[in-house]
Amino acid sequence: MSGLVLSLIPEFPDDLSSSCCAFAAPAAHLAALLLPPTLYRLYIARDADAAGDKAFAALSARATAAGIEVLALSPQRDDFNDDLQARGVNALRAALRPQLAPQDTERAEAVGKGNS
Repeated sequence: MSGLVLSLIPEFPDDLSSSCCAFAAPAAHLAALLLPPTLYRLYIARDADAAGDKAFAALSARATAAGIEVLALSPQRDDFNDDLQARGVNALRAALRPQLAPQDTERAEAVGKGNS
């Protein structure tokens, strides 16, 4: 399948042209996100609170209506910064890995090792 995987994860390969893009914004600015026509999968890193639920629902509805597969990335604590500070980057990666689509797991592991 050709196209883009859009990841809202702040760590991504140096060469974004091959398969992913990144966008991060406060929930109030998500309406400004233009979903590329070649996008087929969208990862949304959400906060574990009511505002995170609302932002996820709004962006997920837009993406799904455009025929884009949506996957939520959920923190173990309130947000990913809390997870990172409490457990470190390796534990955060380990917690995110099972939330990825199987076909994206290998690429994520390569990114984690510093490869792209």
